[in-house]
Amino acid sequence: MKKSKEVQLAERIIQLDLLRDELYEQLLMTYGWRAQEFLRAVQNSQFLDHPPNKMKATEAHNEESKNEVYSI
Repeated sequence: MKKSKEVQLAERIIQLDLLRDELYEQLLMTYGWRAQEFLRAVQNSQFLDHPPNKMKATEAHNEESKNEVYSI
């Protein structure tokens, strides 16, 4: 049975959320209580250097995901 696109996207979001948690735990081990501050500083500096272009990012994602099948 083929999964709907919505179910595939939901599963992908869950996978990314779990990965984010794992990576954040690693950052916490390195930076301790200052991990959140460090993360925000890096994030803000990236946006200042390279402002996100939501339209292009969305279009690129749509092209990449046309034939992509997600699995857990």
